[in-house]
Formats: sequence, C-alpha cells, structure tokens
Amino acid sequence: MVFFPWIISKRIKKADKEVNESVKYFSTLEYPKKLLGNLEFTKKGIVQDKVIPIKKVIMKNFGEDKRIIDKFAKCVINCWKVGFSDRIFNFTVNNGIGKNGEVILMDFGEVCFSKGEIKKDILKKRWKRSACYMFKIFGKTKRYYDEKMEKLLTPENVEKYWPAKV
Repeated sequence: MVFFPWIISKRIKKADKEVNESVKYFSTLEYPKKLLGNLEFTKKGIVQDKVIPIKKVIMKNFGEDKRIIDKFAKCVINCWKVGFSDRIFNFTVNNGIGKNGEVILMDFGEVCFSKGEIKKDILKKRWKRSACYMFKIFGKTKRYYDEKMEKLLTPENVEKYWPAKV
C-alpha cells in the first residue's frame, strides 16, 4: 500500500479536529459522567476511572461475551441519548468494563456529535470495518455481536434515541 504525505497530513488534521471537539464538548457540557468513566480535565491532564479494556476479557467465555456485548449496546444507546457516538465502533479497544461491571467508552477522541454523520456511518455498517470486528472477535461471539449491532445500529434507532437539540 502506498501512502502519500498529503493523505497522512489530512488524516492527522481530521483526528486533531475530532479530539479538540471532544475535549471542548466533554469539558463544558453536562452529560452522565459514568458514560466516560467519570472523565475529568485537570491541570495535570485527563483522568478517568480505571477500567479493564474489553480486549482483555472478550473471547474467553461465550456467556460472558454476550453480557459484555449487551452492555456495550446499552452504552451506545446511552451515548446517543446525550447526543454523541463513537464512530469507529472498535468496541474491544475503545471501551472498558468499570468497577460495577458497566461498559464505558474509554476513547472519547473518536466521537461524533452529528446525528446525520452517525446515520451515514451506520448505513455503511462502519462497525464491520473496525479492527476488533475484523481481527479480534470470532465464531459465536462475532455472530452474536453482528446480530446485536444489526438490530441496534439503525437510522431509526438514532432518530429514536438522539435528542432533538444538542
């Protein structure tokens, strides 16, 4: 694969813009803090609750995998209710399990605040292009994840859960 400097530069600028938007949003607006592991911006940096990344626990027990995927689905909906969404859907890396067993979004730098953009990502089935989908989950777990995301990640559900005004 050939990389051109202007493509890399464009991607870096886009990523930087997304992170800046996320920091601005999450540092100034009210949202349920538990969704992002009680995210705080301090003078020393960014602080979140310590969580176990899903990649550390997935693919060991199918029953537990199903519970994690169900909790991840609930996390996605809860984020939508506030007006943001992870747009990468790399659920084994960008999410973790908190001390109470809840799934939280750890990586707040790859979120989107546009309902329209999330609908486009969903129509393209963006979650099927994530690294975790392609390389980290297999067999029954992958089938269960796929079925759950097919039912959950729909433009109709974005409309249903996303607030009218953010």
